[in-house]
Amino acid sequence: MKGKSALTLLLAGIFSCGTCQATGAEVTSESVFNILNSTGAATDKSYLSLNPDKYPNYRLLIHSAKLQNEIKSHYTKDEIQGLLTLTENTRKLTLTEKPWGTFILASTFEDDKTAAETHYDAVWLRDSLWGYMALVSDQGNSVAAKKVLLTLWDYMSTPDQIKRMQDVISNPKRLDGIPVQMNAVHIRFDSNSPVMADVQEEGKPQLWNHKQNDALGLYLDLLIQAINTGTINAEDWQKGDRLKSVALLIAYLDKANFYVMEDS
Repeated sequence: MKGKSALTLLLAGIFSCGTCQATGAEVTSESVFNILNSTGAATDKSYLSLNPDKYPNYRLLIHSAKLQNEIKSHYTKDEIQGLLTLTENTRKLTLTEKPWGTFILASTFEDDKTAAETHYDAVWLRDSLWGYMALVSDQGNSVAAKKVLLTLWDYMSTPDQIKRMQDVISNPKRLDGIPVQMNAVHIRFDSNSPVMADVQEEGKPQLWNHKQNDALGLYLDLLIQAINTGTINAEDWQKGDRLKSVALLIAYLDKANFYVMEDS
């Protein structure tokens, strides 16, 4: 998936690119946006770019009736404050507690059909890391932040993830080409699965492009920062295969030549 910062996911739920098309059997960002835009309830608007001489106007399909008159090309300071106030509840992170972990879902939907079609109700590594960064910036949320990070660490330490790392370390060619994206370390899972299994489609792991080294790099970066600050201690390191998974992930990224490997 492209553009999965917490801000981008928020905006994706409000408006989407009107030129996106679904391609092939694999679910992509284009097909997700196409599903959202096909509802028929969107308001079609055109906006001036900041540099109209160089860049043309851009088009947005706005799905939120609440915000359709609030999205503008330019804002005053008071308008920005008003927008922050209007979206205050929307921007709050909702944590999902399970016996096997604490999760930040990419998004939630009122109807199961949209959730099933987009899979934004799954747990995404990158989105959860952005959520963790928001939580850890507030001392009052430090306990919840650590729970989220440890849950992601446990996901990266599952037997399936460790096997993917070991397989690529042994044979980096497993990542060559487009059809082998499922061989990469996975970056998304079903929070309802006690073993943090893949999102399922017709009883099988859904085909997805998991080649997202930027998410893996952010994960390692934040993990190291948590160690440096003492947030993560020796007891945390010693649980299960956490230490093993970190060592394997570093070797995996090296064997995958992450610096030249294209992200999805």
